[in-house]
Amino acid sequence: MTDVQEINEIGQLGDYRSAWQSLLAQTEGASFFRSLQWLEIYWRHFGAGQKLRTLVVSSQGRPIGILPLVVRSERTKIGRVRVLTYPLHDWGSFYGPIGADAEAILTAGLEHIRHSRRDWDIVEPRWVDDSSAEAGQTERAMRSAGFQAGQTITVNRTGEPLNGKYQIKQVGIRIAGTDPVYVGRIREDYSIPNGLNLWVVADNLRKGAATNAIQIAELLIS
Repeated sequence: MTDVQEINEIGQLGDYRSAWQSLLAQTEGASFFRSLQWLEIYWRHFGAGQKLRTLVVSSQGRPIGILPLVVRSERTKIGRVRVLTYPLHDWGSFYGPIGADAEAILTAGLEHIRHSRRDWDIVEPRWVDDSSAEAGQTERAMRSAGFQAGQTITVNRTGEPLNGKYQIKQVGIRIAGTDPVYVGRIREDYSIPNGLNLWVVADNLRKGAATNAIQIAELLIS
């Protein structure tokens, strides 16, 4: 049985420095960007306006994985959106859970996120290398934790994948049982003039079959 502890203060992560280094050594394809040293540097320069949500996954009292996450507000064409993602920006690197079993760590962390107080609009673990096993693991973990998941590909202005590889951004929104239509990842489509790429997600049973009928009736009556 796994236990998840959430840490919201960067200074408290120092207690896990040794465990972090040990788990990083077990992480396939890990780079400096997944180290605690990087997170401390990142937070010092880019932490303002973001909320830290680092999840330590333990089994029998021993840390088996770490999932560093942040919540930040991003400007989109429809206004500000709170995004829960990894502590990185579009710098051409990859990210993911820290530890030997990335999928189990991510699943446990996302289950914790799903059952804790919601402070996000979109869950989007970005910068996943689709040439590695983590691409499929991320999508499976999101679905196992009860999120709907999809994939988008980040490219540069010439249409070439960033960093020589496609980076998959998993998009998960808990929309089942709600009325709104969620729109996200609005960005320019460089393949056609005046084009846009975006995600549109809704609960089809509620919005498509029920709410739409009521709203149309209200318009006709008014």
